[in-house]
Parts: sequence; C-alpha cells; structure tokens
Amino acid sequence: MQPDARFCHRCGRSLTAAAGDEVQDPPTPPNGYAVAADPFVRPWQPSRKAGLVTAVVVSVLVVLGAGLFVVQKVVFTPEAALNGYFDALAERDAETAASYLAGDRLSGDMLRSPDYQPPAGLKIHDVEDDGDDTKTASISFVVGGHEQSGKVQLTRRRTHTWGVFRDWAISDLRPTLRITTTTAVPVRVDGETLATSGQRDDVEIPVFPGRHKVDIADNPLLEADQNVVDAALGATEVPLGVRVKASAQQAAQDQVKTYLDQCAGQKTAEPPNCPFRLAFYSEVVNVSWKITAYPEVELQQTQSGAVAVRTRTGSQGRVTVTGTQSGGTPYQDEQTFSVNGGIYPDQGRLVFAPN
Repeated sequence: MQPDARFCHRCGRSLTAAAGDEVQDPPTPPNGYAVAADPFVRPWQPSRKAGLVTAVVVSVLVVLGAGLFVVQKVVFTPEAALNGYFDALAERDAETAASYLAGDRLSGDMLRSPDYQPPAGLKIHDVEDDGDDTKTASISFVVGGHEQSGKVQLTRRRTHTWGVFRDWAISDLRPTLRITTTTAVPVRVDGETLATSGQRDDVEIPVFPGRHKVDIADNPLLEADQNVVDAALGATEVPLGVRVKASAQQAAQDQVKTYLDQCAGQKTAEPPNCPFRLAFYSEVVNVSWKITAYPEVELQQTQSGAVAVRTRTGSQGRVTVTGTQSGGTPYQDEQTFSVNGGIYPDQGRLVFAPN
C-alpha cells in the first residue's frame, strides 16, 4: 500500500490511482442515496458585463443627484427669487412679478401704466438663515433717485417646480399706500381707478415697489393735486387735499337759476318744492312770481363725499309776487329767500337737488 494512499470512506477502495491508470468517474450511488450537497453557500459572482452596467447606473445616479443638488442650490435660491422679481418689475411684466410673491396677486394695470416707475439697482447684502423654509434678506434698491434699504422675508414654497425643486416666495415686499382724503371719494393710482366703495376717507392699497402717481378718480365736482409717491418697504402716507372744482361752482349757480326760474313760472300761491310762497294764498288769485335778484350760492364738501349748496351769507334772493285779492284789489309783495340743497353728477352733467 502506498504510504499516502487515500481510501473511500464508504466502500474502502483506494482513491490513489496508479501510474497510467485512467481516472474513472465515481460510482453511481445506490438507489435511495444522494450525494451530499455542499454545506457552504458560494457567493454570486457577477459577470464582467453585469459589473460594468451596475457601475454605469450608479455613476449616472450620482451625477444626477449631484446635478439636482447644484440646481437647487444655485437656481432655486432666495437671491434668484429677488433678482427675478426686480427684473420682472423692470420689464413691467406683472404676471411674472406677481409669481414671485406669496399671497394675493396685485393689479397688473398699475405696473403697465406709464405713470409707474419701477425700482432699480437691487443689491442683496446678506441672506440670514432662519430655518430650512425661511430666510431673511438684507437688500437695497433705488426708487425715484433715492436709495431704499431694509429686510425682506422669503419662505420656501410647499409646491415643487417640475416635480423636483422647491423655489422661494417673497413674503413682505409688497408696500402699501395709505391714502387719506378730506372727503370720501374713489382714488386713482397710476391711472387706475380703484374699486373702492367711496364710503371711507381712508384706504390702504398694496402696490409694487416703485414710484407711483396718486390722485382722485375723474369727478365733475371735485379735484385734488396729483401726488408722486415713492413706495419701497412698509406703508407710505399719501394725504390728498380734495377741493371743489371752480367749474362746479359756476355749474351750481346756473343750476340754481334754472331751478328758481321753474319755480317762478308756476301760477300758484305755493309752488311745490320751492323757496317762496304766499302767507295768505287763499285770499289771492291770479298769482304771478318774478325773480328780481338771484341768490349767490357756494359749495361745501360734506364728510360723506357729497357737495352741499348753500346761499352765501348776505346774498339772499328776492322775488316779487302779484295777484288779485278778493274784491278785485290788486296784490303785490316782495320777499327774500335762501336756497339750500346738493349738487351731484348725472350722466356727465351736474344736477342741483333742493332740500
């Protein structure tokens, strides 16, 4: 027996082949027996092609993830939102400008008006990190030749652009014009008449940053000087001194004269809704009225926005009345009177309404 011979543990045969012997296949196990499985789990060995594909996919995902990160950090930033907003204002693109703002959108008519001047020279000095979804930017810009500066808060939007990126919205870069008038009238900003009820003498209007022109809406009775206002950050007070137009004064005088002539044309002792009448009309017939002096009137604004017509002090009207008393005796008398009422526009003309 060879010293290093090996034997089968089942049949006892020598496992060492002699020189020149053919190596034979192991015998087929008897029925009911099976070759024992390898007790060790061999690791999966990928092919060279599979490894290459895996490496390419991983590389693409890494590059894509890095690209998305760069886009989020470079394109969708608070600085980008501020620059985009001011660029849109400079181009008078109301829709784009409003898209950078959080909350309700502003009127685009103001932005497109030639009366509006957009801000310029935006500088972003610092952006403070208030948290993942809130930033505060220190900025300055020029409105009407004057530099304005302050802090602006931005918030990250909950919605995603292209389903991936979250951009920033400007929360508080919507200045307001606090317009006060001496009487309640609709006001106009940059040529746009605002949809106000006209029942208040103060109104606060949100606007875009920039230079605005403010006055009152077209009114045949009232007027106000146009104010040039620089709106930047926060609220700007805009007082409007409303006054009666000189043309309305003459129109009121003409309307009063027409009204009195209509009263005098009535052949009755007590003309209805008129400022004069007979004290004892039952005793006079064939009544006739004649205005000998027309009163001078003046216009006064009321708190509600109406314009009152009053007889100027020391300028009452005079009227002569004639008729026939019972028994055929002629009757004649002279009276003084005052006129009070209001005047209002109606279809482009002024109409006097007596009290």
